[in-house]
Amino acid sequence: YSKLIDFNFADGRFPFGSLIEAGNGMLYGTTRVGGADTAGVLFSFNPSDSSYSKLLDFGGGNKKYPSSSLLLANNGNFYGMTLQGGLNNVGSVYRFDTLSGIYTDMQDFDTANGASPSFNTLMQSSNGKLYGMTLYGGSNNDGVVFSFNPADSTYTKLVDFTGANGQYPGGTLLELQMSTGIINEKEQVVCLTIYPDPAFDQLNIH
Repeated sequence: YSKLIDFNFADGRFPFGSLIEAGNGMLYGTTRVGGADTAGVLFSFNPSDSSYSKLLDFGGGNKKYPSSSLLLANNGNFYGMTLQGGLNNVGSVYRFDTLSGIYTDMQDFDTANGASPSFNTLMQSSNGKLYGMTLYGGSNNDGVVFSFNPADSTYTKLVDFTGANGQYPGGTLLELQMSTGIINEKEQVVCLTIYPDPAFDQLNIH
């Protein structure tokens, strides 16, 4: 075991979510707080020489407290979500271009269509759209499932949690692509195994 870096308040404090490797071999991540405005940072880490670089200070009206792991989309940009900030101060979906260092606020949550996407991470489906969840907001303030299309910046609320069908979702959505074995013209067999049950930090799907 080797400790590679100590976080500090100026360069980021309380790292949140998972590191993600880009095509340049660098690792990227965020911290929940710290930085110039005490609202978190986005950073890179070079595994070859253990060098750390702060790339962005969160803060100001449109970006506060990153609340998800970064997603590297197929267009080469990183996407993530913030817990607060945005026009309504209930979080946003953002894009970060590592080449230019430009941060762009892509979608502001507004409570009715979702709020405070804490403990949730975006995923990209095979259709190119990003999917995620918010902890609160929606018609019952129990959270929502939504999609965001990077191609045209279209946001769509897909599901309102109601308590009866669940509430306060956390984690990452998973896309399953199941193959179907045809036994004959009338019968199809699909076998899906999910374990362990209950699951805590890992879920296996075969």
